[in-house]
Amino acid sequence: DDAYRDAFMHWAQEFLAEADFDIIEELPADARIKWLLVHQGRLAELLDVLEFERKGGPLPVRRGLRRYLNYPHLENRETGLYKSDYRLDKELSPYSSLSEATWDGDSLVLKGSAYIRFINVHKRHMSTKALALRNKKTGSKLVSRARTTYFPQATEHSNQNRYCYDWSGFESRFDVTRLQRKGKWVEGTWDVAAGVFSRGLFRYKGISRGSAGSAANPAYRYVDKNTRILPLFVQGSLKLRVEIVRCRITRHRVVGDHLEIGGVLLVPAVPEWGKFRVTSMNGAGRHDSWLSFRPGGEGWCTFTTRVPLSNLVPGSRAAGDTVPQAWTMGSNGWKATVHLPGRKAPLYPVMAQEAEDGHYRMPDALQTEERDREVVVHRNGSGYVVLFERAALPLLSDGEWHADGSLELVCDYAWAGLLTAAERTSAHLVVRSRAHGAERAVPIQWEGQRFRCVLTPAAMRTLAGDIPLASGRWDFFLRRQDPSAVSPEERSPDLMIKIEQNIIPAMPQHHQAGERGYELQAEAYDRLSLLVHSAMPEEARGPYRQKLLRTKAYPQDRRAAIRPAVLFDAFKGTQYSDSPRAVHEELVRRRADLEHLWVVRDDQVDVPDTARAVRMWSPQWYEALATSRYVVANNHLPDWFRKRPEQIVVQTWHGTPLKKIGHDIESVHFADQRYLERVEKEVQNWDMLVSPNSFSTPILQRAFKFPGEMVECGYPRNDILR
Repeated sequence: DDAYRDAFMHWAQEFLAEADFDIIEELPADARIKWLLVHQGRLAELLDVLEFERKGGPLPVRRGLRRYLNYPHLENRETGLYKSDYRLDKELSPYSSLSEATWDGDSLVLKGSAYIRFINVHKRHMSTKALALRNKKTGSKLVSRARTTYFPQATEHSNQNRYCYDWSGFESRFDVTRLQRKGKWVEGTWDVAAGVFSRGLFRYKGISRGSAGSAANPAYRYVDKNTRILPLFVQGSLKLRVEIVRCRITRHRVVGDHLEIGGVLLVPAVPEWGKFRVTSMNGAGRHDSWLSFRPGGEGWCTFTTRVPLSNLVPGSRAAGDTVPQAWTMGSNGWKATVHLPGRKAPLYPVMAQEAEDGHYRMPDALQTEERDREVVVHRNGSGYVVLFERAALPLLSDGEWHADGSLELVCDYAWAGLLTAAERTSAHLVVRSRAHGAERAVPIQWEGQRFRCVLTPAAMRTLAGDIPLASGRWDFFLRRQDPSAVSPEERSPDLMIKIEQNIIPAMPQHHQAGERGYELQAEAYDRLSLLVHSAMPEEARGPYRQKLLRTKAYPQDRRAAIRPAVLFDAFKGTQYSDSPRAVHEELVRRRADLEHLWVVRDDQVDVPDTARAVRMWSPQWYEALATSRYVVANNHLPDWFRKRPEQIVVQTWHGTPLKKIGHDIESVHFADQRYLERVEKEVQNWDMLVSPNSFSTPILQRAFKFPGEMVECGYPRNDILR
């Protein structure tokens, strides 16, 4: 209200009177404009800006010799603001991300995307890119050309609807022998940045990590016996490390209550002493073990150390506490370092190329009630040695897509012999959505300590029928019990499926089923996951292309002829149910001469043969909304939908209004005024509003402020009960 606004302006100006004015100048342009309007006492103009921002979307940019924030009153000098106050600079920030890193001989091939935010690059010539490598220690710099590529995923994943980054892709081939100095390999770390010249602006930024596979854990390459080139991410940015491997782990085993680790050390002389240190990755724990050395030859020796297994057990468990579930998932890791006299920096042991990971059962004295704790000597994505003390996890030893679209997984579970007969019978694979936690159970077949299973991601059995896994990332777990047969307190935690080292390079494994793509991936280096891509066509993916469909395709479709079709929508495309289903089935029974279209979201509805599925947000969905003679829905329709005179919209709603809905909640604290505004516009499109009973009729009419025909006939979904 006016009193609140006046009070805000008064106290905000009081604050500004005591603040350093330079603070305002340093703010981002959108915040700077609002505070300058407050400083000038321009309440009306400030409200215009706030109303403009309510529409959402990224920063609008006006181009010229310079770039300005295209906000209301940009050139209105009466506000007391100058055009320079709207100038954009640091807001036009660079973005860069890696999508793939592979080796071709001594050339490292990097693919990804790089663009300047709020600058369109919808044509190839609008962007030029190069990669720059810089060694901070020596000051050396190298430049690698990058070829501009078409990469619409950049626009799709930018989460905005105003700018197109389709030609932000890059591909660069870098010969790593350029990192040599006078023909010799010299240790050092090189920062890798992507430089972008676009529409007269130049920006550069370090390349950020991708989500999985080589984009998250690029492979390293040995360029001679003891030297390797290691691409890795430090604080989220890509680096290239030239590393002389001075400490290499070649063997490991458990001896009694100790983990024995042996390897080779490159040193000019055998050290007098040395320590093998393990440091907790998620705590303050640290333990040292002495190293013993044996002369090997010129410039090298061998070493052995024995780490007490009790040192790897978290102190909380030794005190009798329960094991946090995160530890079961393998996050209680220990990084290893070697410390030698006369050397300030520690050595990070690298697993020898021929050495395999080790999985050893913990001694009985260090076991939990489940009796499945193990210690793992593990090669991480960068080749360094890390140790884990955790519940034994199943390891994927083979995964294969078949021609019929099924995915066969074979896993080894070393401690399968510890399962009871009931657990072995009840055990099954769980495929769980990372986004919303939905689960799909898959039966398994045991073959000794190995189990296999077959699933078809494009047709998973559910209560709603055979439907594909929803778009997004899905994780795999071994569940050892039937949840319905045990209480929550007695339930064993699910065990994450990991991937054996030797098949990680074969990931990802792609499969295409119809319009939907699937990728079996190694995430976080060795965690098995399935990435399910959207089945949307490219022209409908992401907010930017949805806006094009909404503002260009839909208005064009509205000029097409109305067709004899009825479009059904139950709970925004998530079900084949409720009153729309009843109306559909009755029309089918009457053999109405109409095409039946059913809205489905992400293909998560099994539609019968009597109707044709129309994917929500697809071009066909926009067309159906624009041209169908009838629209039958039990929920809100899009706020941009405008009924044509020849169309009839039937709103069946979906329940008896025992709670407050619509305008009945406008005086409640949590009412969303914008929602109420959208409802007021939407009901103008309704021709009929179905009421289930005389109690609901006045409530629905009042709550929606519906001026049209109320059809008090009961919900069609209940007609079967008559």
